Amino acid sequence: MVQPGSLAGYRAHEKFDELPSPNIAVARTDRVSGWLLVAADGGMVSLGSGCVAVELATLRSIDKLPGFNTADRDGNVRDFLHTSEHPFALFHVIGAPVGPSPAGGAPAHVRVAGMLELNGRIKPATFGLVVRLEGDQVAAAGSTVVAVQDYGIEVPQGASGFVSVDPRITLEISLVLLKR
Repeated sequence: MVQPGSLAGYRAHEKFDELPSPNIAVARTDRVSGWLLVAADGGMVSLGSGCVAVELATLRSIDKLPGFNTADRDGNVRDFLHTSEHPFALFHVIGAPVGPSPAGGAPAHVRVAGMLELNGRIKPATFGLVVRLEGDQVAAAGSTVVAVQDYGIEVPQGASGFVSVDPRITLEISLVLLKR
């Protein structure tokens, strides 16, 4: 089960017309819930199924940009993501063998495939994760890159005369899971 301390968010490359350098917009939320079914047999670990949900309207900008209030971006992001109609991003895990169980809290690098649902559209996605097992707790952190237009999401592309945003957005996750 996903535990408190889990986070999700995004990184987006943006360029403000009035600034000489680009910026990386970063937002996070701790409103993450879900579960993963993990099985260990003879030292091998496999991922059965699972679902992780992120409450999109709670994403908050954490980057700093001199002369700008990056929190103003958050309302625009809610509009871009259509959070009133589609309040959650969902990642449905497709089961797969992960590999040998890491010993003594050593990190393991895994790729977890599934179906990502954003803005009411579902597309395949794969997260690259670093996973660490310690007792009954699992920590997993990683990311994937998505083309938001594949999900019917439009971001500013310079026509507004204010900011241009690269439509390839990095989605990031940091999960704390507890065995039940």
